[in-house]
Amino acid sequence: ATVVDELASSNASKHDELAKMKAAYEAEKAALAKEKEAHEAEKRRWRAREAELMQAAESPVPSTMEMADLLAARLSVIEGAQRDWSSELAQLEDENRKLKKAMGKETMDA
Repeated sequence: ATVVDELASSNASKHDELAKMKAAYEAEKAALAKEKEAHEAEKRRWRAREAELMQAAESPVPSTMEMADLLAARLSVIEGAQRDWSSELAQLEDENRKLKKAMGKETMDA
């Protein structure tokens, strides 16, 4: 094999590796978008439930303390879910940055 053949083979393998990394990056990006949409849908459901509870809290039937306790419990659940999602989002964004950086190096090396 000549030096040219070896270089061509090396370049082809780097190109394949880069294509695989790009596919993984795109899959991760799609998964992140899907996760974000699910989170947004969950937030919409919680907002609707919160509005329902606020409306119920304004009526004299249940005691104000009962409603306040219920709202506090719901808020706690929402905040916990939001913290979990924010943490997961930060982790995925960090992985995306690493992939982009790696893809940039592969492109320069090619």
